[in-house]
Amino acid sequence: MNPTKEFRDYLISQGAALVGIGDLTAVPSSDYPVGIAVAIPLPKHVIKGLQLAPTREYYELYNSLSDKHHRNCRCEIPD
Repeated sequence: MNPTKEFRDYLISQGAALVGIGDLTAVPSSDYPVGIAVAIPLPKHVIKGLQLAPTREYYELYNSLSDKHHRNCRCEIPD
């Protein structure tokens, strides 16, 4: 199987709604050969609550998703 597809499928199985993987070798300012973007849907009521200011609920959700992201997406860049 294709390693890129395996990685994408893994991220989707962990809750990602969208995954983009792109070649950055032609980008002069990039220190990395590949870029990865992950989109995770947030509940609408949490987003609506942000109209005036960040909420405690958003803060807790953000930290929870950030922790999950770091556990699932830890990787090492070879030299």
